[in-house]
Amino acid sequence: MTGRLPFPDSATAQIEFADGSCAQLVYSAEGDASFPKEVLTVYGAGVVAEIINFQELVVHSGRKRKSFSCSSKGHAEEISAWARFLRGQAAHPLPYEKSRLSMLLTFAVLDSIQKSRAVELDA
Repeated sequence: MTGRLPFPDSATAQIEFADGSCAQLVYSAEGDASFPKEVLTVYGAGVVAEIINFQELVVHSGRKRKSFSCSSKGHAEEISAWARFLRGQAAHPLPYEKSRLSMLLTFAVLDSIQKSRAVELDA
């Protein structure tokens, strides 16, 4: 296959939730390799929390900054939780409804890109 991919390798999405909150997702294959690969920033109720590469959490609250770090991204812990579930030793680590909603949102973003317009998610 030559030319453009059927889906962009960089995309943004504005997501509006029923309770009035919103999220902006930015996925980009651009940028400099020295910048963290994965960054998640959450704003709410006077607090800003940022997760960097799933290994560092920085919380800004009350004009103070607290930082927490992990040496792992959680892959080993995820496999361990899955194995405990398969052995019948623990509940499923990701309830079906949460994973279903995540996939529906992913499909809605792809649908919006294809249609070049906003789409409703019927959960």
